[in-house]
Amino acid sequence: MAASVNSTIRHPSAWYGKDLAGDPSWIVTLEPAHLREIADAVASVTRRGLPFAALARDDFPLPTLGPLLRRWQGEVTGGRGFYVLRGLNAA
Repeated sequence: MAASVNSTIRHPSAWYGKDLAGDPSWIVTLEPAHLREIADAVASVTRRGLPFAALARDDFPLPTLGPLLRRWQGEVTGGRGFYVLRGLNAA
């Protein structure tokens, strides 16, 4: 059943900016070790010539970052709905 316009939605993903202003738990700064893991995984995939569409989890190992990503996925899909990742080199 759809919520009416006047009803209050009670779910972690129903938030206002003011609700998050004093809560930095949604801001994650990647550590140098995480960035090295990503760079190593990219280098391995590149060396082996694997196309992006053919990648599987085992082709892109992230031993310390992977468990964190899985935990964050739960918050993204069933909780607040997002995280801000800082420190990721987009170049």
